[in-house]
Amino acid sequence: MKTTLMAAGIALAAAIPAGADAQLHESVSVDGTYVPDVIMLDRLSAFPSRVALTMTSTPLPYDLKGVPASFIPSMPAMPATGWRTTRTLPTTRGYIDLGAGSWLNSTLSAGYRIVDTPDCKAGIRLQHNSTSLWRPRVSEITDDIHRKRYDENIGVYLTDRIGSYGTLDAALDWHYGYFNYYGYSPIAAVTDIDKAPTQTLNDVSLRLGWKSLADSDALQWHTSADMRHFAYRALPLPVNKNFTQPLHIADSYEEFKGDRETHVQVNGGVAMPWDDNTSTAAIDARLDVVGYAGRDAVELPLVSIGAAPDTYAMLTLSPWYRFSRGLLHIRAGIDLDLAFNADGSEPDSHYSLVHVAPAVMIDWRSNAVGLYAHLTGGSELQTLASGYELDYYQLPAVVSTQPVHTPLDARLGMLFGPFSGFSAGAELAYRIDRHRRDGGWYQTILNQGVTPVADLDTEGRIPYLGTTMAEMTVKGISVGVDLAYNAGEVFSARGQFHYQPQKGTTGYFNGLDRPRIITRIEAEVNPWSTLRLGLQYDYRGVRNIYSLYPEPTNTSGGTTVIINNVERRPAAMRLPDITELSFKARYAFTPAVSVWLQADNLLNRRNIILPGLPTEGVSVTGGLQWLF
Repeated sequence: MKTTLMAAGIALAAAIPAGADAQLHESVSVDGTYVPDVIMLDRLSAFPSRVALTMTSTPLPYDLKGVPASFIPSMPAMPATGWRTTRTLPTTRGYIDLGAGSWLNSTLSAGYRIVDTPDCKAGIRLQHNSTSLWRPRVSEITDDIHRKRYDENIGVYLTDRIGSYGTLDAALDWHYGYFNYYGYSPIAAVTDIDKAPTQTLNDVSLRLGWKSLADSDALQWHTSADMRHFAYRALPLPVNKNFTQPLHIADSYEEFKGDRETHVQVNGGVAMPWDDNTSTAAIDARLDVVGYAGRDAVELPLVSIGAAPDTYAMLTLSPWYRFSRGLLHIRAGIDLDLAFNADGSEPDSHYSLVHVAPAVMIDWRSNAVGLYAHLTGGSELQTLASGYELDYYQLPAVVSTQPVHTPLDARLGMLFGPFSGFSAGAELAYRIDRHRRDGGWYQTILNQGVTPVADLDTEGRIPYLGTTMAEMTVKGISVGVDLAYNAGEVFSARGQFHYQPQKGTTGYFNGLDRPRIITRIEAEVNPWSTLRLGLQYDYRGVRNIYSLYPEPTNTSGGTTVIINNVERRPAAMRLPDITELSFKARYAFTPAVSVWLQADNLLNRRNIILPGLPTEGVSVTGGLQWLF
């Protein structure tokens, strides 16, 4: 399934901030699967955003030989690409894009295609994002602590078509990150805390793949191998040194060794088309093996974390059949997952060996009208790297290797247009996620230990937090509407709206903040050929963060002892709505040289991404782009 995103050449190396990726206009083709329902929160009012490694792999049956229509049967509220997606390169061989602005926010992207022939492309890409000046006022003790974050990425890539045999592609990327837990605000008034805990991460990915040429009525095959090493330097945990305070209140922190995760993935598959390529039978296979460096168990008065998990694996087998004729496209298959040694954080939460989910897609399109019904599912590994995609400031340790299993992800939708520039779509979806890890509490625990949290709705129970994120079964509906108007180069506008009811285990997982309403409205205008102006509004409303919550079995003098109740219920903490208004402008002196301006959070809202993670107010950034 292919689509064209309006993004800069710099998007080749990394996912840049919400403002930055909208401010550039080079055309980049993306071949892969979006994750439309999970929104990366730090793309909103947080410049710079994370650096996402570009790893390419042959997708499983949800994508391979998908619907050959020109429309995309989904309406993502905020599309996000990540590991194992494919980005092609812009038409120019090289690019440099740099920018700087308030709070010492800065970005620098550069790349050059060393080899550029019809059959072979190879090059290098660089990406830098940083911020270091903004100072959140979260406590009197830490008034002078600035938010610091530096992300550096370097990557090399190769795509080579070898005669009539097939295509070889390879990529190597390294992302180095350094940041502080800037929301740190210990409760006790101690004098020995003058800085927030810091963290270093190393994220290295390697890919090597081969795909045979898509020749009609000939056996086709693909294979690839991916490796990703994701490691944290430290595991800061709360401690209590001021013994005049109850032991469950943190007044400092102690640093332990962070987790180091290595994920190896091997893909392969064969497909046999016949009847002039209208029918295809195939099977795909994927083996994931995830291992961790040995981390010792940590036992403190405030928190305890077990030793690093054992190595675990999952084998996914996906047989499927595709039929395509005229206006109708049908694809039927199953997703069979075999899990080995994958367990949850609770003592007896063993993950069963076999999980099965459907992989059925029916699509029909006639001129400007399209209908689709998709029944899919599958398993998703909950790794350090996947947690980082949801929460940059996550707990730097894995406490559970239990995957998320989706026995059913059902989508029914229709699309209309374009009619004289207008297009529209609507989608009704229902999804069940088992062992979905809600949470995002690490920053709060680092700040406060396991002190009571006043805003936590626990239905009369004593509100304490633990370091283990909740593993909940979440199921619910999603209703989406997408309206767009495109008058060519002069004017374009688009509005997207999602309503997803959320309450405890009822809900459609769309991020750790579980918003009920997600809205995006954007418009772009070209007063003349060299000037482009844009306005974008984002809203995430009725947000709550959840945790599975037992009552403490015993308390003494305000000290929480051990929490081991069998019955656990979801507890919610209301987060303020996120409202984001951004403006962008670009002026091109020549087709190769342009300047840009980006203003974010024009309403000056003090948005809270997750508990303990505030964002800055108005932010203005400007820069220069050179394509060569």
